[in-house]
Amino acid sequence: MNSLAETATSPQPIARDLPLIDLHRHLDGNVRLTTILDLAGAYSIHLPADTVEGLRPYAHIQGVAASVMDFIARFELLKLICVDEDTVARIRVPDQ
Repeated sequence: MNSLAETATSPQPIARDLPLIDLHRHLDGNVRLTTILDLAGAYSIHLPADTVEGLRPYAHIQGVAASVMDFIARFELLKLICVDEDTVARIRVPDQ
């Protein structure tokens, strides 16, 4: 059996055929744009657009992302609106 130190320094992918970046889409990629607009309004947060269609290019990737950084840039809207525990509670995945 491997020691804890060996396990920590030699991670194994969860699924070799699943890109690791897909593991992080579960919350960040599922916040409705209407929710982002609503929270931004409630907290006076400036967004790059003030409509769902205007925000779409900042949040969605059509097809394949040009790079990892292009993918990561889509999380900026979520970072802007996660200002306190209440906003995170509103967008979190409900308990199953």
